[in-house]
Amino acid sequence: MLGLSAVHFFVHRDATGSHLYREMGVLSGASPPSLVANTVTRILLQRNIEDLQFAYGTDPTNANLPDQYVYSNGFPDAAGLPVRAVRVTVVATHDRLMRKADNSLILTSQPLSIENHVVTAPMDALRRSVHTRRVELPNLNTGSL
Repeated sequence: MLGLSAVHFFVHRDATGSHLYREMGVLSGASPPSLVANTVTRILLQRNIEDLQFAYGTDPTNANLPDQYVYSNGFPDAAGLPVRAVRVTVVATHDRLMRKADNSLILTSQPLSIENHVVTAPMDALRRSVHTRRVELPNLNTGSL
């Protein structure tokens, strides 16, 4: 039996807020696979992250262009389409609260549209921003995995 390592990125909320974490561990051979106890390490990557989304850019015409994005929890089943890009989007909050000229808090909320859903933030005066990065994978083909 061969133990494969897995990396899991996720947002966890606790009393101090929402933060981005990375867990690494060895996968079991069970179905569905899970992380083997005592092999998991958890690392805080970034504080004040409320949402994390991955979109996989596929190439349905095999023209080396990621022009169709698939949203999935985990690696997508894209019907064998070549994956040419991964788009990562996070919603971050800022430590500085929004205030009016009289120093009172601005308690408004604007919904943020990211990837395949809308994030509705609470009216808590926190500044929110969306950060997106696309990584192109021009030589990655499902046949070569």
